[in-house]
Amino acid sequence: MIELPTMECKRCHHKWTPRVPNPRECPRCKSPYWDKERKKRGKEIVPPLPPEPKKEELVLMKKEEKEDEKQTQNEWCLFPY
Repeated sequence: MIELPTMECKRCHHKWTPRVPNPRECPRCKSPYWDKERKKRGKEIVPPLPPEPKKEELVLMKKEEKEDEKQTQNEWCLFPY
C-alpha cells in the first residue's frame, strides 16, 4: 500500500494530497506562501480590558477622589500670601 503525503497550508489550514511533489500554491486560498507562517506585524496584542467596576465601587472611588481633592486644597491653604 502506498502512502500519499498530506500537505497543510499554514495560512488557511487546508489539508490536501498534492498531485505534484512541490506544489506552488495552496489549492484553497491560492497563496504562494502556503508553507510559511504568517508574520505578525503592526501593534502588539493588547490584553483585554478589565471588567467595569460595579456601581458601589464607583461611588467609593468618587468619594475617595473628593477626599483627595480636599486634602490638596487644604495643603494649598496652609501657606497664605
